[in-house]
Amino acid sequence: MWDGVKSVFINWTVLFRGSIIGTVIGAIPGLGGTVASFIAYTSTVQASSDPSSFGKGNIIGVIAPESANNAKDGGSLVPTVAFGIPGSAETAVFLGILVLHGIDPGPTLLLENEREIYGLIIALTLSAVGASVIGLLTAKWLVKITFVNVNILVPLVVTISLTGVYVLQGKPGDVLMALIMGIVGYLMIRFDYPRLTLVIALVLGETAERSFHQSLLISDHNLVGLIMDRPQAIILVLATLLTLLLPALRKRGKKTA
Repeated sequence: MWDGVKSVFINWTVLFRGSIIGTVIGAIPGLGGTVASFIAYTSTVQASSDPSSFGKGNIIGVIAPESANNAKDGGSLVPTVAFGIPGSAETAVFLGILVLHGIDPGPTLLLENEREIYGLIIALTLSAVGASVIGLLTAKWLVKITFVNVNILVPLVVTISLTGVYVLQGKPGDVLMALIMGIVGYLMIRFDYPRLTLVIALVLGETAERSFHQSLLISDHNLVGLIMDRPQAIILVLATLLTLLLPALRKRGKKTA
């Protein structure tokens, strides 16, 4: 257990990168921890000198997504507190609590309620530390879950998952779609196809399409001009291209070496 704690500090660059990704993704409404975890994991695999070790016990593959998932909570408070836009289901509930207590979220909140803001920061910090302490104290018992027979665990997980899918909208077709995607996932594992890219596409597809149409409307169908007028957009486009080209560049560098 303590070897795991030490590895976090040894691989502090992975922790830092995952935290930055989680904070940025958390500040974007509607994405959430799933997207932050997958992006942090993908970027870490691409930056690693031994990507084949991921999924086979490489601790970095745990540190990166977990640091992003934890950091996204702080980032999600930025649009919630500053603009009154909830970044996730949890922050939507938090927004309702603020309204019930007579506090109007928005830019004025940062000026008129400084005590509450600092209290929120301290509470979030203490909750993170407290969760870590509880996790360390209960690790001896929690680890026993991994020894549960898969013949017992898998049917329970599948049943609960399908029930959750049906409860969301009450449509049997959703359950059928979940079963089909489960079969697709099994076939991808069986024939060694990467599953992470498909999951990211399913999670981000709707958001990306909606944002694309919004950008077209804002730019009057001059998307290139809209990007070139905004340095932030140029940086994001270059970062995206670099992420896509990084595996090919690394492979080419290995061949020349």
